[in-house]
Amino acid sequence: MLSCIVFSLVILLSSIGQAANANDDFRRSSTKYLWLESASEAVQRMNDAEANKIFAFIKANIILGKPHQKSLQLMEKVKSDNWIVFVPLLEKDGLESAEWMDISSASAAANFLPEIRALIIKDVPFSSIGKAIVFLHENYHAYVFANNPYEEQNIREYCEEEMKSHEFQNRITNLLGGEKYQTILKKEVGRIADGYDETETIPTRTTYDEMATALTKPASRLEDDFIQTSFWIHAAFSFLEERFPREATEKKLCFLFSVYQTGGIL
Repeated sequence: MLSCIVFSLVILLSSIGQAANANDDFRRSSTKYLWLESASEAVQRMNDAEANKIFAFIKANIILGKPHQKSLQLMEKVKSDNWIVFVPLLEKDGLESAEWMDISSASAAANFLPEIRALIIKDVPFSSIGKAIVFLHENYHAYVFANNPYEEQNIREYCEEEMKSHEFQNRITNLLGGEKYQTILKKEVGRIADGYDETETIPTRTTYDEMATALTKPASRLEDDFIQTSFWIHAAFSFLEERFPREATEKKLCFLFSVYQTGGIL
């Protein structure tokens, strides 16, 4: 009698575990669909040649995956030699290994990890426009890697790629935000210019509540932080390009290095 009860309990626990895994897989699949859909709508709205190219690349090559121990488990068939794994990161995924715990603990909303060809997206609410901007920024990195694979980047190479990805992001954000966004950007460039005249450094980030109507209403604190920080970087780039036209590239690289060093990324 006791053995029958134990056996029934094992079957029940196994069934519960299978149901939970199926639910998690559905969440990951839904996340992939929603992020692709958000990016598609934004790309059609912008009609930007580079954004079109990057979205076409990722749509043709992205496959769904999930953390498994120290590596990844693919949930779809590889589509081409340029495959990129889309990994929606759930809270429990940090328990897979110390490596996944480090990734889960990172403050960024998303990361492209070239060593495993994976685009990691945190399971945190983002608006449709927020999803599109993050998705296209990170897939800029995926596109660069697929066309020119590398094992490791030195600090300058890393900052150069980040500078180019932010220049791309700045342009598409400008298109999505339109006149309202550009008005606030001009105001922020002026604030930075005033601060720079006093200290010869870029002033620290401030917050513009108007971004909620100029660009998008953030769906989470993480998205708000992403939008405000990205906007600050955009304004800093604009200021440096206006003030130092011949030295702008080096000035932007130094600025990003400082930002990433302060943030513990470098």
